[in-house]
Amino acid sequence: MKKSILFIMMLFLSFMIYACSAGDQSPNTDEVTFGMPFTYSFTTMTYANNNNFDIFYGLGDPYEDFVILYESYNSIKLTEQEASIYEHIIDNLASLSSSSGRSIGYYLSTYTSTDLKNDFDSYEITMTIDDIVAFNNLKSFKETVEGTSRFLSYIEKPLYIELRFGVVLTDEELSDLDYLQYHFNQLMYHASVSLLDDSFEDIISIASDLGYTFTEEQLAQLESGYNIIHSIAE
Repeated sequence: MKKSILFIMMLFLSFMIYACSAGDQSPNTDEVTFGMPFTYSFTTMTYANNNNFDIFYGLGDPYEDFVILYESYNSIKLTEQEASIYEHIIDNLASLSSSSGRSIGYYLSTYTSTDLKNDFDSYEITMTIDDIVAFNNLKSFKETVEGTSRFLSYIEKPLYIELRFGVVLTDEELSDLDYLQYHFNQLMYHASVSLLDDSFEDIISIASDLGYTFTEEQLAQLESGYNIIHSIAE
């Protein structure tokens, strides 16, 4: 129990530290640096799915990312029962979002639980009493977070990777990811590529067609960063 409390306190402090250094600055919607933190978005309910210039784009998970935000904000871990209930409603919201083309945030911002049940029925998604309660709690939590200091919407990338995937990145791995982010950022201004879906060879081929050249050493560092992304995502 003491370890859990200490862990939450350390997580809380990490957000506070970034808040003091970040001030009122917001990440650019295009250009990304590895040092930029993730910013939680209630639109996608993720930290990592909000900017396709970011090398971690696509790694965000609505439920997992919500848990990180919720536990850091409330300084308490969800019980197994609470976690299960939230996972169920968020998974259903994600399914509805995928089918309707509307974001999860749209439903949280504009729908009542009655409205949501009507849509669930239309898409043959079962809605339980627990879902209704959890949905209303999500709406309330969203309003609370958005109405207070926004520092908790930030998280540094190494900490996010550790909390989400249990991976502690080494200094060398951080350097490789930083290098990959720099070049990926440049490439994305001229082409649309995906680190998760495209092979490393295809990405380098696209870069070469655009006039980019790399030494063997640079290619090795880029591939190392690419492989780190895939090892985390697996």
